[in-house]
Amino acid sequence: MMDVGALDSDDPPPLLPPISMSFKDKVSGDFGLPWRTAVILKLMGRPLSYAFLRTFLLHKWDLKGPMSLIDLENNYFFAKFLLVEDMRYVLSGGPWQIAGQYVVTQQ
Repeated sequence: MMDVGALDSDDPPPLLPPISMSFKDKVSGDFGLPWRTAVILKLMGRPLSYAFLRTFLLHKWDLKGPMSLIDLENNYFFAKFLLVEDMRYVLSGGPWQIAGQYVVTQQ
């Protein structure tokens, strides 16, 4: 039979030990899966319009698959590729220049 007095206690229930997970583990898990083929772009110079940048990059890179471009403000962008080979080409094929200014790429 169960001890009813144990349930009436004012003591808080025992806590489970905290689970520690590094940022790298979080990103390399399922959370980061959609961004594994994404590259951060930083324009080193004056701002360019989103439409101009996207058109220029698609023409210059001549990718085999589609690319999504997300404006992050302050001349930062995410370029997300469907194909890993396109991402690798962009990361290893630089330095890239657009309208006389450099584009820094980083995964």
